Amino acid sequence: MSLINPVIDRVVCIAVIVLGVIELIYSVKYAKTIFTKGTNNAFSLIAVVFAFFFGFALLGTGVSGFFQLFF
Repeated sequence: MSLINPVIDRVVCIAVIVLGVIELIYSVKYAKTIFTKGTNNAFSLIAVVFAFFFGFALLGTGVSGFFQLFF
Protein backbone atom coordinates (compact mmCIF):
# COMPACT_ATOMS: atom_id res chain seq x y z
CA MET A 1 0.00 0.00 0.00
CA SER A 2 2.01 2.92 -1.26
CA LEU A 3 0.86 6.43 -2.05
CA ILE A 4 3.82 7.39 -4.23
CA ASN A 5 6.86 5.88 -2.59
CA PRO A 6 7.74 4.46 0.84
CA VAL A 7 9.48 7.65 1.95
CA ILE A 8 6.31 9.71 1.61
CA ASP A 9 4.34 6.95 3.35
CA ARG A 10 6.73 7.06 6.31
CA VAL A 11 6.54 10.85 6.49
CA VAL A 12 2.73 10.76 6.45
CA CYS A 13 2.64 8.08 9.16
CA ILE A 14 5.07 10.01 11.36
CA ALA A 15 3.04 13.20 10.84
CA VAL A 16 -0.18 11.41 11.86
CA ILE A 17 1.54 10.02 14.97
CA VAL A 18 2.80 13.48 15.93
CA LEU A 19 -0.64 15.00 15.39
CA GLY A 20 -2.20 12.28 17.55
CA VAL A 21 0.24 12.94 20.38
CA ILE A 22 -0.35 16.71 20.15
CA GLU A 23 -4.11 16.14 20.20
CA LEU A 24 -3.83 13.96 23.31
CA ILE A 25 -1.62 16.48 25.11
CA TYR A 26 -3.93 19.42 24.43
CA SER A 27 -7.09 17.51 25.27
CA VAL A 28 -5.67 16.43 28.64
CA LYS A 29 -4.48 19.98 29.38
CA TYR A 30 -7.89 21.42 28.51
CA ALA A 31 -9.67 18.74 30.55
CA LYS A 32 -7.57 19.64 33.60
CA THR A 33 -8.47 23.30 33.09
CA ILE A 34 -12.18 22.48 32.85
CA PHE A 35 -12.11 20.33 35.98
CA THR A 36 -10.18 22.87 38.07
CA LYS A 37 -11.63 26.21 36.90
CA GLY A 38 -14.95 25.10 35.45
CA THR A 39 -16.76 26.41 32.40
CA ASN A 40 -20.11 27.91 31.43
CA ASN A 41 -20.39 25.76 28.33
CA ALA A 42 -22.03 22.39 28.90
CA PHE A 43 -20.69 20.98 25.63
CA SER A 44 -17.01 21.53 26.47
CA LEU A 45 -16.68 18.19 28.20
CA ILE A 46 -18.14 16.42 25.17
CA ALA A 47 -15.59 18.16 22.95
CA VAL A 48 -12.73 17.14 25.25
CA VAL A 49 -13.84 13.50 25.28
CA PHE A 50 -14.16 13.51 21.49
CA ALA A 51 -10.71 15.13 21.13
CA PHE A 52 -9.23 12.50 23.44
CA PHE A 53 -10.66 9.61 21.39
CA PHE A 54 -9.72 11.36 18.14
CA GLY A 55 -6.13 11.64 19.39
CA PHE A 56 -6.05 7.92 20.14
CA ALA A 57 -7.52 7.19 16.70
CA LEU A 58 -4.84 9.30 15.00
CA LEU A 59 -2.14 7.65 17.05
CA GLY A 60 -3.43 4.16 16.28
CA THR A 61 -3.80 4.94 12.58
CA GLY A 62 -0.27 6.31 12.37
CA VAL A 63 1.30 3.41 14.24
CA SER A 64 -0.58 0.76 12.29
CA GLY A 65 0.24 2.46 8.98
CA PHE A 66 3.88 2.75 10.00
CA PHE A 67 4.11 -0.96 10.87
CA GLN A 68 2.36 -1.96 7.64
CA LEU A 69 5.27 -0.49 5.71
CA PHE A 70 7.65 -3.05 7.21
CA PHE A 71 5.53 -6.22 7.09
